[in-house]
Amino acid sequence: MKMRRAMLALAALLLDSTTAWTTVPRSVITTTPPAIIPHGGAAMMPTAIPPEIVTSFVPPLACMFLRYDYIVSYGYGGALALTGIVLHAVAPLQSAILTLYGVRLCLFLLARNLFSQRMQEMQQRIEAKALARNSDDTSWLQRKLKLLPLAVSCGYLYYGLSAPLLLQSTTNVATQICAAGTALGFAIAALGDTTKSWVKRNDPDALVTSGIYSVLRHPNYTGEIIGWTMNCAAGVAGAIHGNLRRGALAWYMTSSVLGWLGIVFVLMQATGGLEQRQKEKYGDRAEYKEWIDKTWSGWMVAKKETPPVIKVSDTVEEGGTGI
Repeated sequence: MKMRRAMLALAALLLDSTTAWTTVPRSVITTTPPAIIPHGGAAMMPTAIPPEIVTSFVPPLACMFLRYDYIVSYGYGGALALTGIVLHAVAPLQSAILTLYGVRLCLFLLARNLFSQRMQEMQQRIEAKALARNSDDTSWLQRKLKLLPLAVSCGYLYYGLSAPLLLQSTTNVATQICAAGTALGFAIAALGDTTKSWVKRNDPDALVTSGIYSVLRHPNYTGEIIGWTMNCAAGVAGAIHGNLRRGALAWYMTSSVLGWLGIVFVLMQATGGLEQRQKEKYGDRAEYKEWIDKTWSGWMVAKKETPPVIKVSDTVEEGGTGI
């Protein structure tokens, strides 16, 4: 839930960046090495939309017409899975990792939403609040179009997360090491999701301290930060040894860095929020105090101590990854 709030804050920041597409030359947004524009020649707008832009934007835009929270859950996983597929020929190993990550996330979210009463209730509260904010609108379409800035901004974020694939015109030892780091980070996140879901399936109020949680307090978020950092590093490593032309290199590199900064910001905000909620819920337990003494919270943006707007009893602990 905290990740969804953080995404709303990130949306405004990223929205301005999306306007760059209206002036970017064809050589900058193609997935193949761009042709040289003759000296003094005019830049041409693309005659076809690159497939990675379609796969990055269509899922969140489609989810916009379904449910508010789907933009940053199924739209997120779906965009990464599809983009990994269409860019498989560009960077086979890294694209396969992103595809598996997206598919795994969507399946996890689907199973959690179908079988977890707690998550179903939380989704209903989120949707009810979204509808309440737009209650002054007279039509269904008007309510949905208010979500367009968020959906477009998320589309650019998802494009930025897949942009490192476009920087890997060659494969080398450095890109392979980064790919392994990406897979490791996502594996840690998956293990964290599975462990927490299994424990809370039997006891929704349990403090999860077993397995990977005996080392990391928030492995799902920490793992994703590692994975996305190594994904961006793979793009940098590919660019250093690649042969992309200057315009394409600048565009892909900028998008990669913005995507990495954006997702890390969201994940660190989510980690800080969950850390605070756990402290409020379990802070008086000896088990909790012993647990935080021997585990690492991961990278986070600490939540400021402010009077709560929502009662603690009306909130639930995040049940796993999903922005």
